[in-house]
Formats: sequence, C-alpha cells, structure tokens
Amino acid sequence: MTDQQLKEIRMELVTEMAHLKQVPVEDSVGLQFCADENEFASRVSEMNLSLGMRARQHHRLQDIEEALKRIDLGSFGICDECGDDIAHPRLQANPVTRLCIHCQEALEQEQYSRAG
Repeated sequence: MTDQQLKEIRMELVTEMAHLKQVPVEDSVGLQFCADENEFASRVSEMNLSLGMRARQHHRLQDIEEALKRIDLGSFGICDECGDDIAHPRLQANPVTRLCIHCQEALEQEQYSRAG
C-alpha cells in the first residue's frame, strides 16, 4: 500500500469518526407516563432500538480508533491471522478489517460449520 493510499484511508476513518461523534443517539424514552399499554410497548421498542444503535455506534468508533492506532504503529493492512498483506480494495471497502479475505472466509466457514 502506498503512502497516498494510507493517507486516504486515514482521512476516511477520521471523517467517519468525527461524523459518528456528532450524530446524536436518542436517549431512552421515559416509560413512567404512558397513557396505555400500546404506548408503553411502543416506547419500550423505541428504547431497545436506541440502545442497539448506541451499541453499534460505540463498536464502530472502537474499530475506527483501533484502525487508526494500527496505522500509527505501521501494522495497518496486515492480517492478524496469517500476517499477509490485506488487499487494498478490501481495505477501501472495509478499512477497519483485521483479516485478509482468505482468513475471513476460513473464519466464516468455521462459524458456519459450528452453527450447522
């Protein structure tokens, strides 16, 4: 990977991180003053959705921070499993990935085998 490609990926990660930090996630909706059971159920559903979104946002921020650390340490783009380079198109598509396509496929196949 060239220095320019690495700079571009870093910029994408920094931009996404800034965007995620600006996007407010709705706080839980008050449940104490519900008019009826339907409103209560609706608010519980909204609260669960909000918590799920907050968890995904937090996880994505962690992934981005870890990718930026790997860039700083010089280990970005190296597969955690086999140590080979991760293809640039894969990093462009998913810059937080830690596995090359072969190791990712092997992991998914293993998980599929366990589930079946």
